[in-house]
Amino acid sequence: AAAAAAAAPARDEGGVGGRHSRAVPLPRKTEGEADREAREALSEEDKEANREEFERLMRERFLAGLDHEHVDYSKVDGDETLDDLAVVDQDAQDAWFDED
Repeated sequence: AAAAAAAAPARDEGGVGGRHSRAVPLPRKTEGEADREAREALSEEDKEANREEFERLMRERFLAGLDHEHVDYSKVDGDETLDDLAVVDQDAQDAWFDED
């Protein structure tokens, strides 16, 4: 028995990792909670700057045609109900006067 006790590693009976120490898991924040806290931490000025930057990037992506994975422009282009009739009428008038 003495040999077995000598071969066993010594236990830390206290302090960090000892029997008096218990690991208490910290509550994990959900993604929504973390996002909400981050938004609340931003000043109104920062929020406005972020919104403007987002809009600028989205405009650039649109103009560069990089949003094609989200929008099927062939459906939009071919749908005459979406045409601005005032512009269509003006274009027809311009074409008629250009023929002279």
